[in-house]
Amino acid sequence: QIAQNVAIAILVVALIVAASYLHKLFGENRKLARRIGFLETLENGGAPIERDDMGTPSDALPIGAPFPDFSLPDTAGRIVTFEHLLADYKPKVFLFVGPKCDPCKALMDDFHRWRQQFGERLRIVFVSSGTAMENAERFGEELSAGMLLQPKGGLGSKVHCKWTPTALFVSADGTIASHPAVGEGAIRDLFDKLAREDFRAEHFHIPSPGVPG
Repeated sequence: QIAQNVAIAILVVALIVAASYLHKLFGENRKLARRIGFLETLENGGAPIERDDMGTPSDALPIGAPFPDFSLPDTAGRIVTFEHLLADYKPKVFLFVGPKCDPCKALMDDFHRWRQQFGERLRIVFVSSGTAMENAERFGEELSAGMLLQPKGGLGSKVHCKWTPTALFVSADGTIASHPAVGEGAIRDLFDKLAREDFRAEHFHIPSPGVPG
């Protein structure tokens, strides 16, 4: 009876801790949504921006779901499909950015560092909006070279990466292996985890915070 009571007490404490964490997580998501909306409103001359289809940063496709196929031009005008990218059989991080995204600009030094740090083990795929010239002006020639250009509501909408910046880890077999990492801090955390783990191992994935792997 004592052991049963202890087990129940532990379970209750665990549920309280989990509920507290989820409450904090949703609060942070709401703060992030307000911050992004405020920044975009400033860029729009003070007029509010309609975002009926934007969802929230907590939206995600399930781990193990196939990454959707696509056909997008890169900044050199070449058409790239997901099938083309799968041919190298490397894990990938899709980084959704934009030429008017200030937090994206703040990550530029990290973008360069991650490319050097992971080298040939990991392919970083930038997906942006706007024109090739706009992205070259924002990110420089090196980072914008080969960047994929999506129309509004394109690939990012399909994988719930509608906010910028957002990162999504995809296994070498083309399945989704993380939930979207939204914002500077979450993206840095994702790359830190990849640096510590054997991300090329079979069935490797990154669970959401507070969710058992």
